[in-house]
Amino acid sequence: MENAPSKAVPPPRGQGGRTPGAVEAGGAAEKDPLIGGLVAGRYRIFDTLGEGGMAMVYLAEDVERDRPCAVKVLDPSAVHDDSLVERFLQEAVAASAIDHEHVIEVLDCGRSAEDHVYVVMEMLQGEDLADMLAREGRIPWSRARPMLLQICDALSVVHGKGIIHRDMKPENCFRIYRDGSEDFIKVLDFGIAKITGEQVEGARALTQTGMIFGTPEYMSPEQAMGRPADHRTDIYSLGVILFHLLTGDVPFRGATPMLTLVKHMVDEPPIPSIVAADAGITGALDDVILRCLQRDPEARYQSMDELAAALHRIDENGVIMSTPPWEQSAVETPWEQESEEFRDYRPYGVDEDFGDVEDMLPSRAPGMVALALVFMVIAGAVAYIVLAT
Repeated sequence: MENAPSKAVPPPRGQGGRTPGAVEAGGAAEKDPLIGGLVAGRYRIFDTLGEGGMAMVYLAEDVERDRPCAVKVLDPSAVHDDSLVERFLQEAVAASAIDHEHVIEVLDCGRSAEDHVYVVMEMLQGEDLADMLAREGRIPWSRARPMLLQICDALSVVHGKGIIHRDMKPENCFRIYRDGSEDFIKVLDFGIAKITGEQVEGARALTQTGMIFGTPEYMSPEQAMGRPADHRTDIYSLGVILFHLLTGDVPFRGATPMLTLVKHMVDEPPIPSIVAADAGITGALDDVILRCLQRDPEARYQSMDELAAALHRIDENGVIMSTPPWEQSAVETPWEQESEEFRDYRPYGVDEDFGDVEDMLPSRAPGMVALALVFMVIAGAVAYIVLAT
C-alpha cells in the first residue's frame, strides 16, 4: 500500500539512504524523470517525499494557483491494471467526500495525457505518529488524549459518509502545528478505504470477501480472516494505536506477518498497564483499550462517538470524571449555587420526577408545615362558628 504522507521540506529520514529525487536503477542512482517536469500540465514536481508499494509521493506546486501541494503518482507498471488504477483513485473519491479539518484535503485527481495516474493533496508540514513513536518511544495519556479525540472526531464524520478507513495506524495519523497546538492531527491515506452503500456518488466496491488489506499489527480479527468488516474495524485499529502510544509497542507481534494476524484472531490482548507498568496507565484506560480490542465486534464500542464519549470521561490523569464534560453546566442556576439545605426549594419543573405529593414538601421545614396546619384548623373553626350563628 502507498503509505507515504506528504512531509515537510527537506524530505524526512526513512528514504532508504537514497539521494532525494533519485531512484535506484541497475545499482546506480538515477534521477526520477518526473523531477522538474509537469504532471497533468499543472503540477510542477520538485522532489520526492516518500514512496509506498505502488506509488511515489512528490513535493510539487500547483502552477495555476501558485500553491504548494503533494502529488501521489501511481507506479507506471500499474497504470494498465484497471483494478489498481480504480483502487488508487478511490482514495481521492473517498477523501474528497469528507470536509473535515482532521482529514487530509484532496484537491485533484485523474489520469494525464502522459498516462500519469495521480492524486493531489494539501501539503502538510510535520510528521506522522510512527516517526514520533520511533523518536520518543511512548507518550503519556495527557498528550495522547487530545490526539485520540481528534481522530475519533474525524472518523465519526468518515463513517457518517459510509466510508470505512480499514488501514488506521500511526503512519496514517499526521501531526502538524495549527491553532497553537503541535499535535493537530490529520488522518491520511484512504487508499484501501471501503465505501459502503451509495453515500459517495460514482464509487463502487473494489474489494471482495476473502481479500486481506491493511497492516497486520493494526488489523482487526475480521480483517485478518478476510471477512466482511464494518466501521467497527476502525475502532479496533484505534485501540491498537492507543495501546502503542501509551506502552510503546503493539499488543500483537508475530515472527511473520501471518503469525501476527493469527495472534489477532486467537490471542487475548495483554493488559496495557502490565505491559508498561511504569507508564502510569490507569485501570480506566485499560478498560477502554481492552474493549476496543475485543475479537467480537459486538463487544467493542459500537461507534466512534461512543468511544469518544468514553475517552472524554477520563481526565488528563487517567481518572474517570465524576461528571462528564458535556453534563457540566457553564453557568449554575441560582439554586445550584445555594448551599445544600436550600435545594429542596427548587421551582416546579426543575426535576423530571417529583414522586408523591408528600415528597414535594420541603423535608427540612417540618415546623413551617405544622404551623400551616394549625392556621388551617383555626380558620376552619372560625368559619364554622360564623356559619352556625
